[in-house]
Amino acid sequence: MSKREADVVHLVAQGLTNRDISNQLNLSEHTVRNYLFRVFEKLGVSTRVELALYYIQESELEPVSAPLNQHSAGALRSAAQVISD
Repeated sequence: MSKREADVVHLVAQGLTNRDISNQLNLSEHTVRNYLFRVFEKLGVSTRVELALYYIQESELEPVSAPLNQHSAGALRSAAQVISD
């Protein structure tokens, strides 16, 4: 995974939208979608939640430096519970 792809994954895991990510990384939303498409293919995931869970579980990627917002953290906990059941 490229550095830029890892940056996008990091921001998805924080709960940012494509628009927020594009603003933060100074990219077009189209470019962000392209990065996400490539990352989904590389990792074999199909949703943002799966991607965020992958990010959280992988020690190879840098840990999230900023806390997840409450909505995102709750959604991830719910998704993790469903997956583990």
